[in-house]
Amino acid sequence: MKGIYSFVNTINGNRYFGSAKDFYLRLNEHLANKKSNLALQKAFSKYGLDKFNFIIYEYFTYKSKIISNKV
Repeated sequence: MKGIYSFVNTINGNRYFGSAKDFYLRLNEHLANKKSNLALQKAFSKYGLDKFNFIIYEYFTYKSKIISNKV
């Protein structure tokens, strides 16, 4: 599943936005600190993972994206 997501810091409201071809893979990369954003990793270390919400703003499959673009 592809789409746009963010991590929201519940302490200070800071947001990290991203996009992914595979949400599950990308979330695991962030949590394992592999191929992840340095600022996000520093925030995880400073505040702890429990102080972040993971929000998906838009998601789609390849098939649904093709269908939605037909005229």
